[in-house]
Amino acid sequence: MKKIKVSSDELYLCTLFNGIPKPIIKKIAMFPEAKVIEAGTTIIKEGDKGDSMFIILQGEVDVFKTEKKIKVATLKAGTFVGEGALVSGAPRNATVVTTVTTKVAFFDLEAFNKLVVAHPSIPVTLMKTHTERCKGVVKSGGNIFAKSKKVIAVFALLGLVLFLKYGGTYLNIDAISKIGSLIPNEIMAMFGPVTGAIMLKFQKMFVGDIVSKIEKL
Repeated sequence: MKKIKVSSDELYLCTLFNGIPKPIIKKIAMFPEAKVIEAGTTIIKEGDKGDSMFIILQGEVDVFKTEKKIKVATLKAGTFVGEGALVSGAPRNATVVTTVTTKVAFFDLEAFNKLVVAHPSIPVTLMKTHTERCKGVVKSGGNIFAKSKKVIAVFALLGLVLFLKYGGTYLNIDAISKIGSLIPNEIMAMFGPVTGAIMLKFQKMFVGDIVSKIEKL
């Protein structure tokens, strides 16, 4: 990594400093260390301790969930990343990789502590951004909930078949018993493997993804 100076003009373009006077931004530019990072470099790794934040000055990065290697976002110049772990104290919950040669302002914990007291709006923006990103992650679980409805529908269908097959006998309802007698035993023999497969799919698709998404970015 090649070390260079942070330009206050580049920081001025960052959304974190909207409305902050240039003299203060010029002072803030002295806090971080600037780095030019080659494409394909991992600058944040999921599960690691969150002890730094990056402001992207030039270039862009992709954000991945390493568990399934799914890209969840692309961040370009003017944005910042890594604030979540510093705000929440939680481990990194995503991996960030440069897609092109990228220049960043690197705030270690000491520089970050100076940053948050440099102007009253900065911690407010950090918290707001962190909250919105968390909301976005939770909202993105909508697709998972939609998929879970299909799983629940299949369970409902299996339950109906079981009821028709055996419910009439237990409840002494002849009409249901007659319908149940028409269901081949071969179909009932498939219920165990089918139900097990669906439960495994449900666990991976729904429970695992929701838990991972509620972690902090």
